[in-house]
Amino acid sequence: MPVVSFTGRSLNTIDNKPEGIRPPYKKIYLEMVGQGITPSKAFWEVQTSLSEESLFSRIEFKWWEKVYNFFRWRIFDLALYCKVKWKLQTYFRGYSDYDCFDLDASLSNLIIPRLRGFRDHLRKNGRGVPSSLFERASSEDASMELWISYVSEMLWAFEFSQSEVSYFADDWAWIRYHNGMRLFTEYLRNLWD
Repeated sequence: MPVVSFTGRSLNTIDNKPEGIRPPYKKIYLEMVGQGITPSKAFWEVQTSLSEESLFSRIEFKWWEKVYNFFRWRIFDLALYCKVKWKLQTYFRGYSDYDCFDLDASLSNLIIPRLRGFRDHLRKNGRGVPSSLFERASSEDASMELWISYVSEMLWAFEFSQSEVSYFADDWAWIRYHNGMRLFTEYLRNLWD
């Protein structure tokens, strides 16, 4: 007669095989019952308290299962598959699905080094100021310094959006961030030399 454990699953006490245990774990269950542990306690141990690592270390796989698991988890790893897929997509399309998952970060990663290079180029060569800044500054050198400070503010805003500090920033940092983004949208067409 089958005995019902407190988990609600029936245990067949005649052959000591629970109906709810998958075949690889039945051997472990039978070893535990052979050591004198009651069937219900063995069933409970197999289902809950043994960690997954210790269970897998006690399972004896057939040679073809070992080969399959090697190719499945070592050679055809999902992360490796995705990396190769995304590289091929970038090569053929110019962007990958990974870029679209977090588009603001992907665009920031593209913009930050280019803005930094543009700012350094402005400091070195000193030309290419928007005409609207000549009205705000008193001289040509002052307008160049104002333009460099605007580009630096844009750069700071993009770097701030990429940093983990942005989640815990104070109001002043967010005001500065929005000011940098406003400058970027306002002077986007002037980011050339």
